[in-house]
Amino acid sequence: MPKITLKLAGYIAAGIAAIFALVFVYDLLTASDKVKGRLGENQTDAAVESGQEAVKTVGDQAETETKRNQSTKEMQDEVNKTDNASDAHTAGSSFLCDNFGICTEE
Repeated sequence: MPKITLKLAGYIAAGIAAIFALVFVYDLLTASDKVKGRLGENQTDAAVESGQEAVKTVGDQAETETKRNQSTKEMQDEVNKTDNASDAHTAGSSFLCDNFGICTEE
């Protein structure tokens, strides 16, 4: 009777070990899918954020260009209103100094 009990205990232990081995392998296989899912989600979030930054950058550049074009038009109008070259130079220099920080040392 003790031999049967030892064999039975061995079979039970082997069965439990086999179950643990299967659970371990299953976790390895499914964990990979979970990691891939998280990585995919992170990549998606990064792509969306990058796209939003790109749109903002393009919008900012368009706004800056519009302001520069308006400033240039204002400077041309001021220069065109002058009567002589000296006044045109003074108007252009003043505008560049006031709006763009390009000042002559006079």
